[in-house]
Amino acid sequence: MPAKSSRFYLEPYVYVSIKGNNLLLYNSLTGKYLTYIDRPRVVEFVRQLERKENLYTLELTPGYFKENPGIEAFVSETRKHFM
Repeated sequence: MPAKSSRFYLEPYVYVSIKGNNLLLYNSLTGKYLTYIDRPRVVEFVRQLERKENLYTLELTPGYFKENPGIEAFVSETRKHFM
């Protein structure tokens, strides 16, 4: 059976700030924040989330993490911190 795709989204209470290749995510409910310095792939991933047509959600298809190194760790961290 082929692997299924999943949806990734940021919760509405997560503040996002992007400056160049740097990213800050702040969970306004818990006060936890994540920073990513000089991480262009992660920044581009979040920019895709921010596009109006995506509504802060993206479909992660099988093989997506292989094609986009670093994104799996990012997704894992955001989920770990309820973002």
